[in-house]
Amino acid sequence: RDVERSRGLGDVYKRQISISILLLFFLKLSASEVRAPEDFRGIKWAEHINNIPGMKKISTQKSIDIYKKENDKLQINGARVESIEYYFNMNRFMGVYIIFKGINNFNILKKFKFNTYGPGKKRGYFLNSYVWLTKSLLIKLNYTVRTDFGFILYCYLPLWEDFR
Repeated sequence: RDVERSRGLGDVYKRQISISILLLFFLKLSASEVRAPEDFRGIKWAEHINNIPGMKKISTQKSIDIYKKENDKLQINGARVESIEYYFNMNRFMGVYIIFKGINNFNILKKFKFNTYGPGKKRGYFLNSYVWLTKSLLIKLNYTVRTDFGFILYCYLPLWEDFR
């Protein structure tokens, strides 16, 4: 039931993703000196889907194909996650959308991101929302107390710009 609830929330979060990306480009945030990861779990940004074994297509939204990876470990740095979705534009790896549940998992993920990328840019005073922007990658961590769900979004900017 929680996974079904997270899927419904995923649609809400996906709308937030689009809005967040548009706002970032609109605000023209300067790229930080944080070094962007060259891959996610061994999959390099812009890698062609045919070069990645074990991927199963679950849906298409607009021109984005969404995949899950067979036997994907639903854990990140000790935090349990509900779902990891891999986004492809023109068959190229362009992003990751990770759904998690619970404040404890949020705190683990927040600490991990802060240790890796620095404190990030906080969005709003009461929001548990942080953004890291490099020259090639946007990373967003978000948690909503009311729903007890959150997400991490990785966007490879060269392909997101093609998508817009």
